[in-house]
Amino acid sequence: MGKRGVVASLVVAVALAGFVVPGVLPATEDDVRSAVASGGRDAGSAVRTARLTATALLDGRVLAPYRSAVFDDARERAADAVDELFAVEVPTDGAARLRDRAMPLLTEAVVAITDTARAAEDDDRAALTANASRLDRLAAGLRELVGAVA
Repeated sequence: MGKRGVVASLVVAVALAGFVVPGVLPATEDDVRSAVASGGRDAGSAVRTARLTATALLDGRVLAPYRSAVFDDARERAADAVDELFAVEVPTDGAARLRDRAMPLLTEAVVAITDTARAAEDDDRAALTANASRLDRLAAGLRELVGAVA
């Protein structure tokens, strides 16, 4: 193998090590903390988007196709946050406490967005108003969670 072949092999080996090694290392409490913070931010963004959409619906400023797309996207982003936290290994009791603190808020985000979308679909203004308030409280809880772990 020539000099170029050796250099190319080294470059490939270094690149692979950068991708493979981190995936093989055991999870740490910092990994859980990072997943909680990331999930809290993502779910919080989804909740705020759903809240803004609910308010716009109540004001008559949103059409049905846009409404459906926004709620579907928000629900998917919140569900992804739950999935990502479930995927992280929990190596310590402290990490388990972090996960256990975050998971109810993240799953509630999915449920609240789903309930808000259903209220919008049913044109139930009372439920839409109630869910908008629920989303406000949930957004505050998610902000607090992110602040506590960041």
